[in-house]
Amino acid sequence: MIDEKELARLVAGAKNNDSTSLAGLFGYLYPKIYTFCFYRVSSEEDAKDLTGEILLKIMKALKKQKGSFLGWVYRIASNHIIDYYRRKSRRSKVEVHHHPDSSVFLSKEADIDDMIRRDQLKIALAQLPEEQRMVTLLKFIQGYKNEEVAEILEKTVGAVKALQFRALRSLKIMMEEDRK
Repeated sequence: MIDEKELARLVAGAKNNDSTSLAGLFGYLYPKIYTFCFYRVSSEEDAKDLTGEILLKIMKALKKQKGSFLGWVYRIASNHIIDYYRRKSRRSKVEVHHHPDSSVFLSKEADIDDMIRRDQLKIALAQLPEEQRMVTLLKFIQGYKNEEVAEILEKTVGAVKALQFRALRSLKIMMEEDRK
């Protein structure tokens, strides 16, 4: 995992057209953006396409970036996904696809119940309001701390905690209903 200092170094190098920094930066961003897209769209293929498009947008606008780098990246990603749904003229329609790197979510001993639960979670996440979904994705799937999520979303830590609480409560209710 890249720490803040290393990320800042990569961003500065990439802004100065250093190909090594640019490669390192995009190597760091690709799995984060892909996972973010995967939990917001209906298929692996769409997530891959969107990830490439988002990285291209980031690359083109990188020299103009100011403020929180990760906040800027996730705003670009989120806005691009919104545009994707506008183009597709559909909302919250989710087909269940498995994440290609199942080791991220499943141990080697995992069984079909684990896959079903993960798919139920993806469907439930799609039903959350946008802000709750964003907090859940950034906190629990991307692994950011509350302070980092607050910075990315330009919210207070208290607001992030409140959104997280409501999201987890809603997810729990949805998951319990699925078990009935």
